[in-house]
Amino acid sequence: MLKKIVKIIFYNTLLLIIGFIILEILSTNYNEKICMRFDGHKYFSKTPEFKYFSLFEFRKPSLIFSLPPSNKHDIVVAGCSFTYGDSLNDDETFSSVLSKFTNRNVYNIGISGGSPREILYILRNKNILNKLVDNPNNVEYFIYVFIGDHTNRLYYCNRPSAPFFLPIKNYTQLKYLEIPTMLTCSNLENYINLFLTYNRFYKNQNKLYELYIKEIKKEIENKFPGTKFIILTYEPMEEDIKCHLTDDGIKIIDVQTFDKKLNTLEYKIPNDVHPNAKAWQVIVPALAKELNL
Repeated sequence: MLKKIVKIIFYNTLLLIIGFIILEILSTNYNEKICMRFDGHKYFSKTPEFKYFSLFEFRKPSLIFSLPPSNKHDIVVAGCSFTYGDSLNDDETFSSVLSKFTNRNVYNIGISGGSPREILYILRNKNILNKLVDNPNNVEYFIYVFIGDHTNRLYYCNRPSAPFFLPIKNYTQLKYLEIPTMLTCSNLENYINLFLTYNRFYKNQNKLYELYIKEIKKEIENKFPGTKFIILTYEPMEEDIKCHLTDDGIKIIDVQTFDKKLNTLEYKIPNDVHPNAKAWQVIVPALAKELNL
């Protein structure tokens, strides 16, 4: 009798797991065209590298307003929703304010919910990068906006938006964590990655983050010759991380040095943590002065 009960529980549990997996797979749209929005226009692609960006839209200030003729070099800004400009109009975002103030073309490759994972993925895929940045050889600054949660998003995110990477060769390189195509962009991918990466690397969270940034720096040096890599910290970065990255030749600028009130409600979207339009109006002139833009 006991064996029969155990068998019933086992098979019912197995059926539930299989059903859950089938529902997860069916909930993704791999049989449809995968839509990626560039500069306000839809771009359709079935190539594998675009599958992670099906839900995201990228902003490009030069399509929002016209800039006077200029010989100045371009700027790329990267990061998460802080960079993208959640809850802000197109002309209020970091990239738009920076573009207007400096009279430069600014490419915004920020993604809501993003982290260094997305930045590294974009930089390692020419098909994506070439759609986002017209002329990599004309880019003078690559500015990444940091917030504290980016370290957590390296091994878990509420929605997968780029492949997860695993550190190899004693934390000197990162490689893709291969996931079957049918599982990508689903919650199952998160669960798999959480199991494989969190349990192994959460104790070395800072070390993993530093490796991501160093790999991003290498890709920038390769894809954007002569470009200066800047980290703009909107929230405090741990001192040991900051010291290690500074030693590696990366310039880190804390927005709190521009105005200590930037983390107050006056400079945030109501009932939200994201910077409002007023915050970028304070940050951009000070940043432009700091970088001599």
